[in-house]
Amino acid sequence: NNKETSPIYSDGAGYYEFLPAFLQYKDPWLINLQVRGLNTWNNGLGASCYYVEESGRHIILYPIGVALLLSPFYLLAHMFCWLSGEIGDSYSYVFQFFIRIGAITYFIIGSYYLLKSALIYVNIKFLLVIYALLIFSTNLVHYVVYDSCFSHAYSYFLVCMLIYFIKNNKLPDCKSLLK
Repeated sequence: NNKETSPIYSDGAGYYEFLPAFLQYKDPWLINLQVRGLNTWNNGLGASCYYVEESGRHIILYPIGVALLLSPFYLLAHMFCWLSGEIGDSYSYVFQFFIRIGAITYFIIGSYYLLKSALIYVNIKFLLVIYALLIFSTNLVHYVVYDSCFSHAYSYFLVCMLIYFIKNNKLPDCKSLLK
């Protein structure tokens, strides 16, 4: 795997590492990094994504949110590998493909809810023009298609959902959360 062919590199590798560590290797402290051949992230995947404590424990330096959102697609990739006889090493082409599908899925769902939220303020033609400008004048499409493990597409999805829920008063009441 390298930067040119895989969405799993650099910061993306840091976000992603939770999935193989917890779900495949059952190794949340990354004790078996050397066994897996990942004793350093400078093997084409990018800079180090973990901190080594004095006790020898490894701690992933990235938050777990992207991994949580990607977990259904990671599990689908494992299922596909199991059904097709492919190698399920968490970094093969199958996993890269499903990670990209995950980013595209979250982008589409986020876009749907963003457009749905804005539709009451402007007509559809104007909204689609503004939306096209937003999408094609920013680097969001790059992060959805090429750097699918980076947090941008998932942050976009979550912000779009937050806008929708705030606009429609669908957020839980704080009093009900405290009961």
